[in-house]
Amino acid sequence: MKETYTITRWENGWSVDVRTRDDLKDYSGVSEDPYWIEDERLSQAQSLAELLFLTFNKYIASDEEYGLTIEVDDLEEPETEVIEEGEENDSTG
Repeated sequence: MKETYTITRWENGWSVDVRTRDDLKDYSGVSEDPYWIEDERLSQAQSLAELLFLTFNKYIASDEEYGLTIEVDDLEEPETEVIEEGEENDSTG
């Protein structure tokens, strides 16, 4: 049986329609809590990850089975090490 998944972005969250050839099979959504996190883009990514997890949970990896993993990375500027003149960097071995 063919299923079609349509994910829609709303002002405050995401929704997904799951349809078969005959009819709407399932509809669910995830809302973002505006007070939960200050970073709007990170909040949107986390709510999308939650929706994907809920929608495709039978394909998600577990301790017993292989499967998909969903992560949201916060890509902040990497910390750089400043080496003063005359100091050695021990990480080069």
